[in-house]
Amino acid sequence: MTSHNNTIGQSLVSTDQSLALTNESLSQVDTCSISSDDHQELERTTAQQYVNTDEHAFSRRKRNLCVCVASAAALLSPLASNVYLSATVKMSEEVGVPIHKITLTLTIYMVVQGVSPSFWGPLSDVKGRRLVFCCTLVLYLIANICLAVTRDYGSLAAFRALQAAGGAATIAICSGVIGDIASPAERGGMIGMSSAIRQAAQFLGPVAGGIITHYHGVRAIFCFLAMITSVVLLMVVVFLPETLPPIAGNGDVRLHGIHKPIMYAFKAQPDVFKEHSQMPSKPFTLSSLWTPICLLTQLDVFIVMFYGGIIYTIHNMVTASSTGLLQPRFKLTDVQTGLIFLPNGIGVIVGSFVWGNVLDRNWKTYDSKHESNDQELLEKKSGNGRFKPVHMERARLRHSWWLLLGFVASVCGYGFVLKAAHLAVVLVMQFCIAFTAQAVFAMCSTMSIDLFPQAAASVTGLQNLVRCTLGAAGVAVVDLMLERFGPGWTYSICAIVACATSPLLVFCWMRGASLREKRAQKLKEEERMGRGRETERVKVVLEVECEHAP
Repeated sequence: MTSHNNTIGQSLVSTDQSLALTNESLSQVDTCSISSDDHQELERTTAQQYVNTDEHAFSRRKRNLCVCVASAAALLSPLASNVYLSATVKMSEEVGVPIHKITLTLTIYMVVQGVSPSFWGPLSDVKGRRLVFCCTLVLYLIANICLAVTRDYGSLAAFRALQAAGGAATIAICSGVIGDIASPAERGGMIGMSSAIRQAAQFLGPVAGGIITHYHGVRAIFCFLAMITSVVLLMVVVFLPETLPPIAGNGDVRLHGIHKPIMYAFKAQPDVFKEHSQMPSKPFTLSSLWTPICLLTQLDVFIVMFYGGIIYTIHNMVTASSTGLLQPRFKLTDVQTGLIFLPNGIGVIVGSFVWGNVLDRNWKTYDSKHESNDQELLEKKSGNGRFKPVHMERARLRHSWWLLLGFVASVCGYGFVLKAAHLAVVLVMQFCIAFTAQAVFAMCSTMSIDLFPQAAASVTGLQNLVRCTLGAAGVAVVDLMLERFGPGWTYSICAIVACATSPLLVFCWMRGASLREKRAQKLKEEERMGRGRETERVKVVLEVECEHAP
């Protein structure tokens, strides 16, 4: 008993000392006046997300391979959406329902497309990218096989929803892979490359849909999707290694089981230094699904996602109405209807590549300008001797204003040239809209991942939810607006909305850094308070144990 009490007494003394130190540290925290060292530490806490990616063990070539394979998987979601556009009339004849009911399946697809990544994204942030990739691709494959044989409208709508549930998540997981392996200086380029690959569906989908429908019938579309899915699933299983840091570290941890690609069975895994990751893992719970949605309470996250969703919605309204506006106006065949989507798709690809490289160049320019030794922390000293975090938003939003002006002007002009101009002029305007819209969306996507790169899949899933919710609403009302106002005023209203919401980006430009600093400071204070409460709890437990000791 004496020995036991002595042990407890020593524990209490140790706990008292820890509690005293904790209370002392808490008493020194002043949210209004923080020392220079603490201020710098807070900024590093905000920017610590950038440190690990700069030290990734994968070579640039291997990282590009990972991005290409993940992007090929992410291609499937927009492909399934766009391949349907030029076949809506034939599908309505095949199923025997009015065309507006077939259009409703597009809305169903977009709604599920927005919701499903909110489940799969957080799951991939916990269980790994490869496992969730395989699950979603198998689900997508099953849906396409079922769609190829279904004959009634109810089954068509149900399996389209299942198709969206499997395919849509691939975009979020692809962004998760990029967040795992890319440094901030190359993140914009990798997101641009990924967007270009998957957005090829913007023109491949309608063109392929028109040609396949013309020669083989509408059911062959889903057989085509099933074959492509099988190839992509094989690529993921063979070539894509696990990249989630708690499982794979910085690419230097030996992989096992589902996390290990088949190619490692024939070629030893390179760059392996550890048997286990040193980064903490977390369990998957119901709160894991809710937590990403809570990110919308962060003002900067909400602004970036909301504005990106507005631009995405307007672009979708232009694309979704193209068949109905241009096919009767210029008397186009099914194949020609598919071909009119080529300028839109080319604009999306060029916009992704070009602006992805611009984002990388802007980051490096800003880094060089501020002579930062740490790429993850760009800071400059103010006149009072204290440090302020660099405006990451300014590095990303640099040169974006002419881009926004070009988008607004293109959308406004597009509505008025539809009736009077030659088809070539209309298609040039669609190219301009697609280029500027995709560039703005790539910028917003990169900023979203910059804010929370360690939960890139969850963030992208949330972004997908926002943009698809807004996009579904826009597609649902565009036909009504065209009937009520005509194309000129319909797209003028869209341009006014884009222009009226652009001050949100100005707010991010001016206040984004201070919002991130306050968030980091709040997290640090909560961490200190948590340590203090835990110490007090341990002390109480030890006192109770001492009182009841035999």
